[in-house]
Amino acid sequence: MFTVSESSEIDADVIKAAIDYNEEQRKRYDRLERYYLGNHDILERKKQYTRINNKIAVNHAKYITCLLYTSPSPRDRTRYRMPSSA
Repeated sequence: MFTVSESSEIDADVIKAAIDYNEEQRKRYDRLERYYLGNHDILERKKQYTRINNKIAVNHAKYITCLLYTSPSPRDRTRYRMPSSA
């Protein structure tokens, strides 16, 4: 992740550095997005017709991401309080 300290001035050089960093990471970001969407590399694997071609892919990335954004925060104790019997 490209970060800039609060005390830094954002000028053309900082913006160029952020763009360059993002471009360097683009291939990785694209691969992670494909995995999130369920398009895993293993599904494209081809083997000889005489060999077993098992393909198992589990989309944990999407499950974890959705779980993180839909679950109540443990820090929000006023709205989501565990019963005293738990």
